Amino acid sequence: MGDGHARGSIGDPGGRYGTEKPHHSETILTMRGDASREVDEEIRREGFISHLLDQFIRFGRERERVELKMNSQARTLIGTVSTRPDPDLPDAFYLGVDHPTMYRMVHERADPAQVEIAGTAWIRLGNELASFQDTVRNAVGRSAGSWTGEAAEAARRYLADVGTWVGEAGESAQLAGTQISRQAEAISKARQDMPEPVDFDPVQAIGQLMRLQDPISFWQTAATITATYYQHQEAHRRAAEVMHTYDATLGATSTMPAFSPPPSLSGGSGAPAPFGMPGGGVAGL
Repeated sequence: MGDGHARGSIGDPGGRYGTEKPHHSETILTMRGDASREVDEEIRREGFISHLLDQFIRFGRERERVELKMNSQARTLIGTVSTRPDPDLPDAFYLGVDHPTMYRMVHERADPAQVEIAGTAWIRLGNELASFQDTVRNAVGRSAGSWTGEAAEAARRYLADVGTWVGEAGESAQLAGTQISRQAEAISKARQDMPEPVDFDPVQAIGQLMRLQDPISFWQTAATITATYYQHQEAHRRAAEVMHTYDATLGATSTMPAFSPPPSLSGGSGAPAPFGMPGGGVAGL
């Protein structure tokens, strides 16, 4: 991942005007490819036993590696852009929610594939804006040798501000896309980890026992019902844990960009307007 956020670095042709070196973020698809290659290399180094266990350990390793990459990228971007206040998230008591309802919550309310598509689109938009910022940055720097004077300097300063704003908007879009991609992973993981509900109806179980006359059949059926009850309880407990983990992940991904407004065309704060005109216009128009 390109982590460089160098600002006004040496050799930056727009640095003297305050423009920033653009930052490009990785999509989750790129991270998955990188993680797959890294895990391949790890397994190759670990030898024969890891090759035998590959089918059991690969997916977990890759998912963990992608999660680390996404978390790192999010932290970098959160430290760079303005963000909105985090929303208040409910603290649900999921042990009080029946298992089938929790199962439907992760399987019916959102499609992780569609959420991931949205996250990828935001990151790619942010990268396009970063590339545009780079174009502006280079153009501002190159113009200094051939276009001089007060109007030229005012125009360059304004265009530099525009370039900086575009770059910030790009990084904001990258953050939004990264957080959305992390949410897609959270949905996918919750679906994978959510156990199937185990049906248990205590009224039906008691009725079944009451109809039995043979003592041996009674105790055999009672043992089966008891085992089913404990399976039902354990599956419900694990489902509640999955939901708590899912909510915690959503909370960790709730920091979203604020998207600052564009620079003022009037120059603002008494600064000269672009092109040396009071409103930033062109003489005679």
